[in-house]
Amino acid sequence: MKVILISLLLFAATLVKAEPAVNYEQQIVSLALITEPPSLDSSTAEDQVSAQILNSTNEGLVRLDVEGNLVAGVAERWELDGITAVFHLRENARWADGSAVTAHDFEYAFKRLFDPATGASGSAFYAFVFKNALDVLAGKRPPEELGVRAIDDRTLQITLSRPIPYLLEVLLGTPYLPLKQSFVEAQDGKFGADASRLLSNGPYILSDWQHSASVKLKANPHYWNAEAHHLSAINYNYITSDIRALLNVFKSEELATLTLDDTTMKDASNARLKIRQARTSCMDMLTLNHRAERPTSNRNLRLALQATFDADVYVRQVIGTPANRPTWSVFTSHNQGVKRRFPREYPPRRPELSADKARTYMALARDELGGEIPPLVLLANEGQDKRVEYLQGLFANQLGLDVKIDKQTFKQAIAKLINGDFDLAQSGFCSGTLRDPAYIAGLFESTGTYNDGRFNNAEYDALLEKTRSTLDPKIRMDAFGQMQQILIDEVAVLPTRETGLIFVQHDRLTDVRRYPLVSFSAARVLAP
Repeated sequence: MKVILISLLLFAATLVKAEPAVNYEQQIVSLALITEPPSLDSSTAEDQVSAQILNSTNEGLVRLDVEGNLVAGVAERWELDGITAVFHLRENARWADGSAVTAHDFEYAFKRLFDPATGASGSAFYAFVFKNALDVLAGKRPPEELGVRAIDDRTLQITLSRPIPYLLEVLLGTPYLPLKQSFVEAQDGKFGADASRLLSNGPYILSDWQHSASVKLKANPHYWNAEAHHLSAINYNYITSDIRALLNVFKSEELATLTLDDTTMKDASNARLKIRQARTSCMDMLTLNHRAERPTSNRNLRLALQATFDADVYVRQVIGTPANRPTWSVFTSHNQGVKRRFPREYPPRRPELSADKARTYMALARDELGGEIPPLVLLANEGQDKRVEYLQGLFANQLGLDVKIDKQTFKQAIAKLINGDFDLAQSGFCSGTLRDPAYIAGLFESTGTYNDGRFNNAEYDALLEKTRSTLDPKIRMDAFGQMQQILIDEVAVLPTRETGLIFVQHDRLTDVRRYPLVSFSAARVLAP
């Protein structure tokens, strides 16, 4: 009770400094983050919260407009010819210190990303795209031999390892934002750790960062397209996963918008608030650890989990919000097939739910694991209590498994996921702007840095390579269809849902982009 009281007092204390949800005269909005951004170093950031801040404060060669369309960014035009891409940069692209954004800033950022000394866990994901990147990552070539070079201050040439139909969508990612070498190196290894240690070239500047309390952005007067952006400030005045507390703040007109969960959706409905929905490019899954020392490396145990888990029940009764869809595949309706959405052209074969089969798989698993299955560790971050408690009870009641919940902060959960310190883990991924199935498929490549469960299947890897060695859409999508079935048959993970957003929003806040990525960069406040 003492801990709860202290928490409430601390949260109440923040309300003393409360700002109005929207300010028309000054064009300011007050928002919230569910967690502290783990990293604002664009070379190492790999989560949605950090990406949301970075995409507001920085801009790459290409960008998204308010409707989610890919348009010119720092590069005003480009030519794509086979394995060569040449980007021509805007003359008026500027850093927040007034200096020009040059092709050398992009060359440095790319070479820093793939330099093994950087330790960027996501750097290898699209390394196969760029000439010599895999050898640079492996230390076989110096970063200077990466296929990226500044021809002059305003011309960047990228040489690919092979033709890639989705190169521009890849370049929308935060790892490919420009970096000013002199500024980064002056931070002595702490680039992006505080507001003063981040240099922006996008619509907004990180003006203040009170760790675990608030993040504040202000308009960047040096941004080349500043006149197209209306907000003078975007203030994330609250950082907490307590959605119910934030809903009270919203009702007090001190928060411009808020994403809800199932419980707070009911509270918002009872309060007669207008509840809105939006699709996303994201999906959730239960990651299974395939490392040999983990019990979940046993296929029969994974099959037992699969035969027990019902995505329909999970989404309807546990998630409980209408914007979510149950799924049995990691390839979602965001992914494009040859002519239609991928799930329509390649519908996944739904695993059979069977208590009898689950018991048979469990008996085989016990024999193969020496007669007894040790307790399983279920990794989760804050705010996922209802979901993980459901899974804990389901697997205990149906399979007799002892599941221990390991609840961590968002940043600690990511670290444990990467290090393989789990048996089961609540996780999710967003395809972002990339509608091609390549991103999701790459998550399960045996050598992939995002393959947190260490799934390893030679046939799968060969099919993935096939998708990278041809531009024929039918050959590529047929291969993705085969890969989809391998993931289901081998129980690489347990897909749970295509995630959607249920949210409330101030009536005077408009032009917020929520698909395929959330962005407030083009938002504005309407007159009262």
